[in-house]
Amino acid sequence: MSKKLIAIASTGGHYVQLSRIMKQANFDSNDILFVRTKVNEHDTSSFENETLIEDVSRDTLARTPIVAFQLLKIILKHKPKWIVTTGAMPGLTSIVIGRILLRKTMWVDSIANTKQLSASGRMAKKFAHKTLTQWPDLAGDNVEYKGRVI
Repeated sequence: MSKKLIAIASTGGHYVQLSRIMKQANFDSNDILFVRTKVNEHDTSSFENETLIEDVSRDTLARTPIVAFQLLKIILKHKPKWIVTTGAMPGLTSIVIGRILLRKTMWVDSIANTKQLSASGRMAKKFAHKTLTQWPDLAGDNVEYKGRVI
């Protein structure tokens, strides 16, 4: 059941970016577990190495314990070496849990954030082992620019 990497993102643009990053990284798909948020209660996984969790945002913070528990179970079950996320709030939650469980963590801020890091990215840089931006002007203060990933 062990995975080298868990890749977590909210459904939509965050998940699209994360999927592209994982393709470029040339990981064996057996080494990655993708985790994304449900679109609705009837949503199902798109492929074998994907699992779904509930969504949480700053508008639904009361759901954070539910999502945190789901992520904790996934991380304990799969024992990843790395947790990588492009956001948003579920990704931030995974970074905090991963850090507590002594996993390596990486936040990749969205390419859409050209003027400043996202709100979640600004929090993630305090917890993540690595925080990456896709804009050179946003590097500094625990945030690295390594080039655009998409």
